[in-house]
Amino acid sequence: MGKWKSEAGQGLIEVIVAMAIFALVAASLVALGVGSFTGLQQGGEQTEAQALAQEGIEAVRSIRDRAWNEHIYAQSAVAISGSEWILSGEGTNETIGQYTRTITFADVCRDANDDIASCPAIYTDVHTKRVGVDVAWIPRTGVTNAVQKVAYMTNWDSREWTQTDWSGGPGQSIWSGTSEYNVENGIRDSTSGQLELATTAGGEQLLNTDFEFGTSATHNWPFTTAPNYIYDSAKIRVTGGMAQLKQSGGLTSSGDTINDQFTSDATGWTFSTWGSGGGEVTPTGTWQNSNGNLAGYVDIDIPSDAKNDKVGGYWEQSISIGENNAAVTCSFDWSITQWTAANGVDDYQFYVFLDSSSGEPAIGN
Repeated sequence: MGKWKSEAGQGLIEVIVAMAIFALVAASLVALGVGSFTGLQQGGEQTEAQALAQEGIEAVRSIRDRAWNEHIYAQSAVAISGSEWILSGEGTNETIGQYTRTITFADVCRDANDDIASCPAIYTDVHTKRVGVDVAWIPRTGVTNAVQKVAYMTNWDSREWTQTDWSGGPGQSIWSGTSEYNVENGIRDSTSGQLELATTAGGEQLLNTDFEFGTSATHNWPFTTAPNYIYDSAKIRVTGGMAQLKQSGGLTSSGDTINDQFTSDATGWTFSTWGSGGGEVTPTGTWQNSNGNLAGYVDIDIPSDAKNDKVGGYWEQSISIGENNAAVTCSFDWSITQWTAANGVDDYQFYVFLDSSSGEPAIGN
């Protein structure tokens, strides 16, 4: 009886172990199946996103083939109008199911070897655009997947040439003939191979000489006849037959006058009598080349019969200020090296003036 009980218990253990193994295998198979299904789903989404990105590239290429000048946007979606692709407009994108497709356009710059380089480089290639198509979607909360394709579109149907032969005259409406031209406002045919500006309604020629395209000739146009030009008087002034820019507000300019230090000689300065008070005598002024403050000094001599008179002399020089409402600063350094007052001269005064006119100054200005 004990033997049968032992065998029965052993069989029950074998069944439990077998069921546990089966559960483990089944769980692995289920996880494998779920993972495979998820992988297939993600792969399908990736493939569909790539197809949408490629479709965007092909749509832009189709528009390029039809009309290069429609590529005027920095970002635009594409749409079908009738039987052809069109650009939807600046800043647009499109939602296709769970996907968002964004198409961007960027300028292309080239270096000295005409190879594509980072802008600004040597020049911007107006016949090439960089097109980027981004397709994004959210497979699950908190996760965003994206696919991007980039292509360079060129205006392969364009032509450029330098035209110097105008002998064919104004015989075309577009630039394609090698010897003809399209007449623009203000241009007329002059002689064989040359063009000139047309005249105004009053009969004045806008440019009084012929010019030949392809040459480096120049023409001086003086500002002597007012009807020939217009300008903003707040920014430009005309003086002496020339136009000059005005100094804008908030700026400063600086410069020294002639011999502004007054230390080497009297160059640029003029001595004149300052007869304030109606005196009967005339002072004189001379430049001394040594024993002064720094170097030389000015010696002003008032004759002896100037007793009880108010007399004086002054040195002046002109300055030129070209700006309106300018603020002028003058720095003055002086010292008296010798004073002789044998006839009772007991008072002296020094003045420094910045005056709008030359000649004897008025105290208080």
